[in-house]
Amino acid sequence: MSKTGFTSFEHGITAPMGFVAGAGSCGIKPSASSDLAILHSTAGPCSAGAVFTTNRFASPTIRYCKSIVNTGQVRSVVINSGNANAATGQQGMRDTIEMASITAKHLKVEQNEVLVASTGLIGVPLPMDKIANGIREISFSREAGLAAAQAILTTDKSPKHSSVEISLPAGNVRIGGMCKGAGMIHPNMATMLAFFTTDAHIETATLQSIISEISDQTFNMISVDGDSSTNDMTIVLANGASGVRLSSQDGSTQKFTRALSALAEYLAIEIVKGAEGSTRIFEVSVNGASSVKDARSIARSITSSTLMKTAVHGADPNFGRALCAIGYSQASFNPDVIDLWIGNTQVMKQGTPINFDESLASTHLGQSNSTLRLELHSGNYSATGWGCDLSAEYVSLNSEYST
Repeated sequence: MSKTGFTSFEHGITAPMGFVAGAGSCGIKPSASSDLAILHSTAGPCSAGAVFTTNRFASPTIRYCKSIVNTGQVRSVVINSGNANAATGQQGMRDTIEMASITAKHLKVEQNEVLVASTGLIGVPLPMDKIANGIREISFSREAGLAAAQAILTTDKSPKHSSVEISLPAGNVRIGGMCKGAGMIHPNMATMLAFFTTDAHIETATLQSIISEISDQTFNMISVDGDSSTNDMTIVLANGASGVRLSSQDGSTQKFTRALSALAEYLAIEIVKGAEGSTRIFEVSVNGASSVKDARSIARSITSSTLMKTAVHGADPNFGRALCAIGYSQASFNPDVIDLWIGNTQVMKQGTPINFDESLASTHLGQSNSTLRLELHSGNYSATGWGCDLSAEYVSLNSEYST
């Protein structure tokens, strides 16, 4: 987190005042590794903001959370991994409500103060007896932030979590975050879950506006395999425990937004770095677009291109694959004026290919982190997206996911 310019802490999701977590194993995963986590505000109800998947087969957890997230009375989130509880019919909704109810009784709060998230295999009913017992056995502490970040993983290589502290005119506030996701990542808000906490006091409408825009800039700009999950969600909880109330008049809302955006970008890139079978990531910078929508559309088109991903995997500077993805992005631009770089090597100028050092471009693509930069010369808008290479390991892992 050093690049963000904000003080970072290792507690992750429980770094802000008034938040605790708990984690455990209830036997959903065959490996018997942790598969259940609960996040809780001991400082009382939270303002909440959220962004959810647009997948029509959305898990009942999505529909349930949508019904209560903007009430301003959220206290807790219960999360299971190993089972997505998607495409499970009416039983899936009954199980979601039961998870919330059992968690609420365990924490001595109201059921409608508990959000629910699930991730894992689609089309399999939840083992509610195991989950109920697991919830009742969980204990809570501020030190359990890392354990919670580990419990929500599926095929992730490692937990993804961090936190920041920022100094505002009225005092210091902290923001914590954790997320999971390694495959089925192409969010339209991949299987992706992201959670943030803060001890700042923020009105619900303001918090919702902030997380919606930040999600569009970060989590919605990553792609692993082009599949948008049934369970994607990003949730932020603000319990006000610091006593610091955000205000746009003193600039504190703007500074908070920059800090949360930096943390979200860091975690989003961590998802791409830890993607299933990935060996390297690439960043696509699009500048000079006629609209933000066009800039984002082009960046996402390149990062999700299967041919572009295989080119990165083979360190092949075949820039025609990027041009193809730009062309079918449905964005508005003039192909006759664009410039394109692979790293610092320009490969196209004013819409025309130019002679370039292919070995230099190949060496750049072969690094763990590479960049493509596109200048459209059509306007003043920009966007950045992140993708990873596509390897044989990804195919192998997903061909055996349920067996």
